[in-house]
Amino acid sequence: RLLVKHLHYFANSLVEDSSAMDELKKVIIPSSQRRVYHFIRQTMQHWPLDSSFKQILEIWLSYIQPWRYMDFRIRYNRPRGDPMPVDSRWLPFIAENLLVYSVIFHQLIERFKMLDLPSPRNAYMLFRLTKVFSQPNLCELLKQVEGSLVEL
Repeated sequence: RLLVKHLHYFANSLVEDSSAMDELKKVIIPSSQRRVYHFIRQTMQHWPLDSSFKQILEIWLSYIQPWRYMDFRIRYNRPRGDPMPVDSRWLPFIAENLLVYSVIFHQLIERFKMLDLPSPRNAYMLFRLTKVFSQPNLCELLKQVEGSLVEL
């Protein structure tokens, strides 16, 4: 999970100059997204049905929320508990990673069907999933990306 967080922090620290470091920041996420997707998908398929699955879930949740890993002054300058809407500037990331959002989401729903949801640890994992997808504007951005695919 820390690797995913640091990838996002690194990529999100882009300052738009023409240095080699900024070129790396532009390509680090696109060049690793396929590997991350396959890693998460395969790991979820083969992970035991117990509460240790939370670690894999948190890796995925970290990957699909790059807006959380920006300059902390931007994120934490808001009142506590006031959810920050997902900015439309993340639309390209969401579009490039649509499979990471949709396929793995469906995979998780199937997995949650097999879990003992009255268990507090399992219920908490479901809560985390719903909390992420209830962020203001995230579902709208996902619908927009999916809608543009239908139009093709």
